[in-house]
Amino acid sequence: MPRVPVRIQPSGVSRFSSLAAAGRSVPQASIRQTGPALSREHFDDRRLNAIQDKVNTALSIAKGNPFADGNLIEGVTFVANTLTPVYHNLGSTPRGYFVLNIIGNAASFVRIPEHTDAQFLVLGATLDCTADIWIYI
Repeated sequence: MPRVPVRIQPSGVSRFSSLAAAGRSVPQASIRQTGPALSREHFDDRRLNAIQDKVNTALSIAKGNPFADGNLIEGVTFVANTLTPVYHNLGSTPRGYFVLNIIGNAASFVRIPEHTDAQFLVLGATLDCTADIWIYI
C-alpha cells in the first residue's frame, strides 16, 4: 500500500517582511496534504480487484472534497490591527481559509484580497493571538 504523500513547505524570505512586527518571522512552515494517488493494479483474483475498486471509490470521494487541497499553517502569530501575511505556497490564489485553533484572545479575522496571491494570504486580526489556519484552493 503506498504511503500518503505529505510535503513540508520550507519557509523563506517574504516580500511582506515590512508588514511584520519587529523580531517576528513572516513565513510559516506548513504541511500540505494532497491526498493519495492510487493506480489500479489488475489481478486474477476478482475479490482483490473488487476491494481495490471500493478503496479507490472511497478515496475519490475524499479527494473530491473542495477543502482537501490545502495547507495547514500552525502557530501564526497575529498582532492586533496589523496585517499578517501567511505563507501558504499552494501555487494559486486560495479560495478561502478556516481558523482551526486560537491560542490567546478570541479575535475576528479579515482577509485582505488585494494582497493575497499564489504564495501569501494576508489576514488582519482584531486582537493579539496565535492561530492555526487551514488555507485551501
